[in-house]
Amino acid sequence: MLVWRSVRIGRTGALAFALYQAGKASGHVDVLEDPDGLAKQIVKEVLAGSHFSSDGTKKPSWHKRSSPLHKRVQKIGEAVLQAARDEVAAQLEALPKKKEGVAEDAWVVEKREELKGAAQRLRGTWHWVVTNSDAPNAFVTPYCPRRVFVTEGLLTLIKPTDDELAFIMGHEMSHVIHGHGLRRIEFQAYSASLQLVILSMIDPTGIFALGFTMLTSTFLTAEERAFSREHEAEADETGISIVGRACFDPAAGASAMGKLQHAFGNEGKRHASWLDTHPAEADRIRALKGHAENAVGPTTGGADVCGAAKKSFWLAMGR
Repeated sequence: MLVWRSVRIGRTGALAFALYQAGKASGHVDVLEDPDGLAKQIVKEVLAGSHFSSDGTKKPSWHKRSSPLHKRVQKIGEAVLQAARDEVAAQLEALPKKKEGVAEDAWVVEKREELKGAAQRLRGTWHWVVTNSDAPNAFVTPYCPRRVFVTEGLLTLIKPTDDELAFIMGHEMSHVIHGHGLRRIEFQAYSASLQLVILSMIDPTGIFALGFTMLTSTFLTAEERAFSREHEAEADETGISIVGRACFDPAAGASAMGKLQHAFGNEGKRHASWLDTHPAEADRIRALKGHAENAVGPTTGGADVCGAAKKSFWLAMGR
């Protein structure tokens, strides 16, 4: 009996891993066969899945590149994207240099690989998609790389300043830098596999089995939400660094968060519950203010470089 159960557990785990790898391989094949067509299909699916119409009449769509909203998002987005690339390059440069004949510390090797992965994810041509959704939101997704989605509701409801919009987009770029979306996919695959293995260990009938399965599911959900809160806090900190490097005001991070929390009716929430995906508003704004106090702009030239850069930026914007 013990041998048979061990075989069943091993077989279930192997099957779960094989299914994950098969799905991943299938996705690679789809991309290679028709990358542009698949990208358009995924964009449409993302728009449909995130769409909200306040009056129920608007269908998912996006603003043309000629629209003022798109032009504003693209201009600020391009400045933030370059700053994100510079942030990763600066972190790579700050790592201890390799010395011939001397073994590197494990954390240096790991950090260098993480930053190289981040640089790779930030390469290429990026697209800015301004959706017609009324929900105030901005996001990136690993299912549709090199695209930043910003909703019409974010731009028209909370009316962010240019500095606040830069922080919001810097926050999303930070998710890309840290690979949070990919980590979430991996965690979900791990969770599903673990639940399959657990089910193979117990009799799937009876109160005990049902309770054990529900307890496992609750635990994994709590873990996923905890990771999400950590990722949001990490993206806030890196986002502030990107904002300063892009010559926008880092203090705008706290004000942008305050506007977003007001739009969602979450003002004053001081403690995150175990099911929350984001840190509590009061703690988050306090942390953003702290990060802003320590933020710096470009490492050479200081304020003069930022002044010249912003002047050139706004001239390009036609202001």
